[in-house]
Amino acid sequence: MRLLRESKRSLHRSGLILADSSYQGLDKICFQAKHRSNPARRNR
Repeated sequence: MRLLRESKRSLHRSGLILADSSYQGLDKICFQAKHRSNPARRNR
């Protein structure tokens, strides 16, 4: 999540301000990827 926040900050700094909806989409993708790569959840 820290990486995502830092990328957001760098995007704002470079002037490429995306819509909040795309940010929410990124958060959802990161959330799903995190849970998919969780070994404890995969073993269940």
